[in-house]
Amino acid sequence: MYAQYRCIKAVQCLVLPPGTTPAEGADCFVNPLTALGMVETMRAEGHKALVHTAAASNLGQMLNKICIKDKVGLVNLVRKPEHVDLLKKLGATYVCNSSSPTFMDDLTAALTASGATVAFDAIGGGRLAGQILTAMEIAANKTAKEYSRYGSTTHKQVYIYGGLDRGPTEFNRSFGMAGASAAGCSPPSCRKSDSRPPRSYARRSPPRSRPRSRARTRRKSLSPRRCGSRRSPSIASKPPVRSI
Repeated sequence: MYAQYRCIKAVQCLVLPPGTTPAEGADCFVNPLTALGMVETMRAEGHKALVHTAAASNLGQMLNKICIKDKVGLVNLVRKPEHVDLLKKLGATYVCNSSSPTFMDDLTAALTASGATVAFDAIGGGRLAGQILTAMEIAANKTAKEYSRYGSTTHKQVYIYGGLDRGPTEFNRSFGMAGASAAGCSPPSCRKSDSRPPRSYARRSPPRSRPRSRARTRRKSLSPRRCGSRRSPSIASKPPVRSI
């Protein structure tokens, strides 16, 4: 609804401080709840640190402040050097530049130090989500107590909640035995991905066959037949027997 004034209920209004611009007022609802939902999803699923892409955004800066206050490990992924400086000034501990030639080494070192095993990806397309899972697998193997040719069993999760890159999402199968990605999730409604397929694609079980009931024999009506119907010959209607 495009208008300068609108009459709504008082409980639906949010009082903003003096001097707040409309753009700032629009950011005071969605982004804070999304940032809080990311941290709550991390805790609900048993992770101790998280990864966030496009971390220099307004949402990313809010998430940094929340994690610093709650003492939660956060690995920030950006793609410009000025974004690294911006987050460092805010007090971020781990900031990795995806355009750097040493990006995978920097990301692996940050994941090893923080122990992050869940990520929230705002990019969507490209190889970044797969690179995060691969780096998580390398970090898990560095702290593993025994070697397995099939990879680690540490659960690694990437939630794709944005679509800044509309291209296909590429994964390299090098993230062990327990890696997952859920597309289209928006915190705080993110939940741990279920192994069951969606209802529309679920394999339907064949309908149960009902036990066949015995056919009931219906007795024919003993009422006399209608007129004109063929009657069985009676004894009286038989022709007399001729005597010789």
